Amino acid sequence: KVACMYYEEEMTQQEIADVIGVSRIQVVRMLQRARDTGIVRITIDSKFRENVDLGRHLQKALDLRKAFVVHSPVHPEYLFDSIGRGASDYLVARLKPNMILGVSAGRTLRAMVNSLPRCETEGLRVCNIVGGISSLGDQSAQELAYQICERLGGRPMMLNVPFHVSTKHIKETLLEDERVAATIEAARCADLILISVGDLKNPMLRKVYRREEVYPRDIYERLLDHEVVGEMIGCFYDIRGKQVLPELSEHIVGIDIQDLKSMPSVMAVAGGSEKALPIIGAARGGYIDGLITDDATAKQISTTVKDIVDT
Repeated sequence: KVACMYYEEEMTQQEIADVIGVSRIQVVRMLQRARDTGIVRITIDSKFRENVDLGRHLQKALDLRKAFVVHSPVHPEYLFDSIGRGASDYLVARLKPNMILGVSAGRTLRAMVNSLPRCETEGLRVCNIVGGISSLGDQSAQELAYQICERLGGRPMMLNVPFHVSTKHIKETLLEDERVAATIEAARCADLILISVGDLKNPMLRKVYRREEVYPRDIYERLLDHEVVGEMIGCFYDIRGKQVLPELSEHIVGIDIQDLKSMPSVMAVAGGSEKALPIIGAARGGYIDGLITDDATAKQISTTVKDIVDT
């Protein structure tokens, strides 16, 4: 009778207790006993079940604390939107008062911002974890941080500096500015970092970096020689997660890839077949502890990790 009132009539535990004349704690115990004895059996029949299992498998394969998998769209051009919506749901579900959120640049994160609802989040602060690249336009870290605040009612802590400066001396001078130093320190203390993962085959990445003269013109040839598989916030790494040619990132203004290892939560938002190796390297390097991706990429990652281990 208690089970029927709770599960079928959707009465609260206190309402049930009042009707049958017992305490709410006794009702809780009855409901637990109903499940233990098989009077109540709960099954989950959901089209998302497979993706839940994929997420759990990814966690184990990549040694992550969390992994969330969305369905891959039929048309590849909608992949960014699909993952972006998943990232938006993840972020909204974890918003809390006085939270500090850090964000990098990228097309998938742009899609996430487009899916965010409009609400008010008490004390939310949002900062871009690296400086801006003008060629990225509305995908730049500065613009994304600002737009997140617009959507979620937060206060921006903008790192209003270039992504890359020409000399180490200029970088050191910028870091002496109190506002710049405070923003970078806030980013290092962020409760959650949402970050993109880059691959060397991305033509837009090559075009932007060359246009902005971020790296030497022979950079990609050098990276291929060092078997680099991925890039995060301007830093490069191999399949083991070891940073490669760290001197190339000495002029980048923002947090360093090594800072990510000590942060409370760094969630990579990425998908597509070309992102499998970069994601694996990022996880093995300890730069991320969570991942939001699509099911096709998740399956490819699982197969690739197994091949690497077997090899």
